[in-house]
Amino acid sequence: MQKTVAGAKALGLGVLLWSCGEATDPEVLPDAILLPDLVPITVEAPELVSPERQLNIRFTYKNQGEATAPASGIHRVLLSSDRQESLDDAVVGTADAQALGPGATASAEVSYGIPGEFTEGAYFVIVVLDATRLVEESIEDNNAASATTGTAIQRGPDLAVDHFAIRSGIGTWYGNRGFYVAVDFMVSNNGTAPAPDGYWYDAYLSQDTILSADDIGYSGGCCSPVGQMIVGNESYFYDHNSIEPGTYWGILRVMPEDTVSTPELDPSDNVRRAIVTIPSLN
Repeated sequence: MQKTVAGAKALGLGVLLWSCGEATDPEVLPDAILLPDLVPITVEAPELVSPERQLNIRFTYKNQGEATAPASGIHRVLLSSDRQESLDDAVVGTADAQALGPGATASAEVSYGIPGEFTEGAYFVIVVLDATRLVEESIEDNNAASATTGTAIQRGPDLAVDHFAIRSGIGTWYGNRGFYVAVDFMVSNNGTAPAPDGYWYDAYLSQDTILSADDIGYSGGCCSPVGQMIVGNESYFYDHNSIEPGTYWGILRVMPEDTVSTPELDPSDNVRRAIVTIPSLN
């Protein structure tokens, strides 16, 4: 006659078998099944992108479970009007799942060409891991996360300095002898919306290529038309103690006049640099 210790099997414990009142060797039952658990770590998306441009998204994720997650199914990237995954969200890309051991992390990138007719507005990028639910996980409701900042889908200008030349020399202005600096430049708009009020610009002399507070500003203006060559007037320096003769970086910066109603898509190409030599007056 044999009997089992009550509840032992349900708890996954070893079971002692008794025969004629004497204990035999214990029979050890299998341990509980170990499962993976995929969770997003970061979701990176731009704050502004225009229709007819690429939306580039990068995300990282981790397997915080106790078993390897197989390379099954896909991860899905959504554009949502809120931070909640729903059926009316737009699917903007997918990434194949990778095999991921316990504690391991992985990353993926998705690029989506936004159609010209895409509705402009404020959106959130959401990443859903194992969107096809092919991976059995210990926790199934922690697979989605959104970017920390929203993404505005909006047309806008994108200024670029196509031409920049800087020159210096010595001359006389209103009877005063001094050296001058002048710039010629042209700016184009490579964006998806006009810059209706033109752009403003400022020009500096710098000891390096970094625009900083101690650089010397010598020219500037506003409301210049896009696509027209600007031939700069000569800007004279009479306080020769403020700048020594030598080689400098000339730095030109441009910006749309109105950045509130029409934010610029990519300000990274708004600065151009060129070397100029300041002559000695002696």
